[in-house]
This record gives sequence, C-alpha cells and structure tokens, in this order.
Amino acid sequence: MTALGRERPGGGRKDTDSIVEHTPSGQTAAVHPLDALRYPAFRLLWGGTLAASLAQQVQWVASSYLVYEITGSPFLLGLTGLFRALPLFLFSLAGGALADAVDRRKLLLITQSAATLISAGLTLLALESGLEVWHLYAATFLTASTSALFNPSRMALVPRRVPPAVLMNAVTFNTVAQQSSMLVGPVLAGLIVGAWGAAGAYGLCALGFGISVAASIGLPGGASPAGRERPGSLASVAAGVRFVGKQPALMALLALDFGVTFLAAYRFIMPVFAKDILGVGPEGLGLLLAAPGAGALVGSVSVIALGNVRHKGALVLGTTALFGLGVIAFSGSTWVPLSVALAALLGYLDSVSVITRNTIILLMTPDALRGRVQSVVQIVVQGSPALAGLQVGTVAALIGAAPALALGGLLCLGMVGLVRLRVPALWHAPA
Repeated sequence: MTALGRERPGGGRKDTDSIVEHTPSGQTAAVHPLDALRYPAFRLLWGGTLAASLAQQVQWVASSYLVYEITGSPFLLGLTGLFRALPLFLFSLAGGALADAVDRRKLLLITQSAATLISAGLTLLALESGLEVWHLYAATFLTASTSALFNPSRMALVPRRVPPAVLMNAVTFNTVAQQSSMLVGPVLAGLIVGAWGAAGAYGLCALGFGISVAASIGLPGGASPAGRERPGSLASVAAGVRFVGKQPALMALLALDFGVTFLAAYRFIMPVFAKDILGVGPEGLGLLLAAPGAGALVGSVSVIALGNVRHKGALVLGTTALFGLGVIAFSGSTWVPLSVALAALLGYLDSVSVITRNTIILLMTPDALRGRVQSVVQIVVQGSPALAGLQVGTVAALIGAAPALALGGLLCLGMVGLVRLRVPALWHAPA
C-alpha cells in the first residue's frame, strides 16, 4: 500500500488530494455506516453527485415523456436512448484520459457548467412554447456528452477522498446518491410536468447542475499521474484499455453487465407500460420510475449491513439472475401495485450488484489508471443500457412492449448462465 497524502476527518490534508493508491483486495476492517461522510472533501463530492444525478433524472424523465406525448411512437421514444448512448461511445475514453492528465476538479466545473446552460436553454424554449422533438434529442445528446466527460473524474476521485478501509462504504454512498435521484427525480419530474409543464422541470435541472458546480468549487485540485505515455494521447488511452483486457474477472463483470443491461433495459419502455398497459399518466410514470430508486436505497443499506462479502462474484451473478426473473415478472403484470413492487425489487437487486462490482473495479485499478479504466466501465455500464433504448423500442414496436421485455428477461438469464460457464472463477472471486 502506498500512501500519497492523507486527508483527515477533521478537514486537514497533506501534500495532495490523494488518500491512497491501492490496497490488497483481501483487506477487511470494521466500518461505521457513516464513516465516508466524516471526510469533508468526500461530502462535497457526494453532494455534487447527488445534485447532478437528480438533475439528470428529471431531465431524462421529462424529455422521455414529452417525446412520447408529442409523437406517440415507441420507436421515437427509444431513439432518445440512442442520443444518450452516442456521447458515451464517442467521448468517454477522452474523458478518462483527461481525468488522468488534468485537474479533475476543473474538469468537473467546466462540464457541469455546460450542463447548467443546456438545462437553462430548455427552460427558455419551454417558456416560449417552442420545444420540438429535435430540441429534446439535441439536449439529451449534449447533456450526455458532459456526463461522458466528467463521470470518469468523479469516480476516480472517490478513492482519493477516503482511506481504503472506507472505500466500499464510500462507493455505497456514491451509489445512494445516484439511486436516490432515481427515487426523487422521476416523482419530481412527473409532478412538475403535470403541474407547471416542461419549463418547471428543466428549471429544476438547471438548479441541480448549478449546485453541483458550487460543490465542485470547494474540492481540492490536483491531477493523477498519467504514467509514461503522453497525457491524453492515444497511447495513454490504449494503456487503460489494455489494463481492462488483461483482467479476466473485470472483463467478465463488464461482459455480464453489457449483456443484461442491453437485453433487459426495462426503464426505457416504462412510458409505454404507464400509458398503454397500466393506464396511468405522468404521475404514475414517475411512481414506476421512482420505485427502483426506493429498492436501491434498501439494497445499499443491505450492503452496509453485510459488510465485506467474501465471494463478491457469486453475489453479482446471483443478483443478476434474480434480476432477469424480476424483469420477466414485471412484463406480465397488469396490476399497478404489483408493477411498482417488482420495479422496486429490480432496483434492489441492481443496487447490490453495482456497489459490489464498482468496489472490485476500484480496488483492482491503480490510481494513475483510474480515470481511463472508469471511462471503459462507463461505456459498458451506461452506454449499453442507453443504446438498449433503441433496441427495446424497436422490438416493442414489432411484437409489443410486454413480449419484448419478457424476451429481454429470458436472454438476461441466458447471459448469466453463459458467464457462469465460461468464467467459473468469477463465482469464487474473493473480496
């Protein structure tokens, strides 16, 4: 273990913004449930993550509902997923290289400021009743572009704000911030669009991104070393990709995530279920999309209670298999309370899997490569479900929303079985 300077819980820090570079994956320590929040810089990072995630959720739900309301087309609704996915594939690797080469705090400031301006522009268009579908597509693309650039920096900063024994606790809180936005954001979006229209929803987005900018201002600066390659060069990017390719367990986790999130992307088809199958309006859609956030919060609490799970790979495979079964059950439900309960279960299972997977990845990666590795992770973890919006929208247009989602759940189970057979060591992966 190499100490690079230690931030103290009381607020003082030495040398740089770093805490540690790496720790043996088998290390265990007793951790208080609130330990990560004792570190002031992590609190700022966490608060900014919460505000930005909330703004993203409100924008996504409001835009998705408006696209379907204007067009009535599942295919055009699914096209919003394409515009969310493209920037991840186009700009994530560049964002990761930048995260390992420049001041990560400044990168957060620039990208979050851009997201604030995009939401403000949508607000003005909505106030003038000038919103068109292409505006929603363009804003989705631009906001996703800022996310592709800042997310590797935000994730790479987490291990630099807490000591290694507290890392899983910090990852849990980071996931709580993102999943809480899934609980609160859709409800706010549904209520605000229903009461005050799109302008109110996009105004709230601008406020959320602005709070994230303010939080980033208080973070200490400092870039991580990019290694021997010229920072930001193709060789620098390739080094991160090569590292991922040489880690079988990491490759297995990413392949599993890509398969199940692409095949069983239930959130993108929610507006169709809300309007055509369950017969609820924007408020009902908000409830359906908020339920996974509620389940995710319970999942996060469960991870804290479990402590250091020894065989994390088994936990990831098991929760993913149950997720596939849950998607199949959701596709067949026509009763709103059952659908909400199943959506909450899906959020619970996904949360446990995400926290466990992210902790393994961060511990496996040296700090000098964390931005680039996180950019690869981002492409798979966020790009595949975003791109799946087009896939599920197309299939739903051909065979119907419920059969399309059921098929996705079955294929999800098949992917779990394939990974279990091809990478048996993942089942016994240690902590």
